[in-house]
Amino acid sequence: MKMLVAYQVMPFMAAIEQAGIPALRIVFSVAFLGFLCGGVLIFRKRHQFFDRDPNVENESSGTIVRK
Repeated sequence: MKMLVAYQVMPFMAAIEQAGIPALRIVFSVAFLGFLCGGVLIFRKRHQFFDRDPNVENESSGTIVRK
């Protein structure tokens, strides 16, 4: 009985796998493009995100004085 079930399940799994490959490729391609665009956006605005604040004097010292 176990062999009979195994012989029926394996072709079914192979059919599901073959049908799912194009959908997975599309999803991963869209995700890759999204991460790539996000990385380019962060890279282009890195100075705005990670540099010193121009409105803060003595940012490296312990006291912060705003203009």
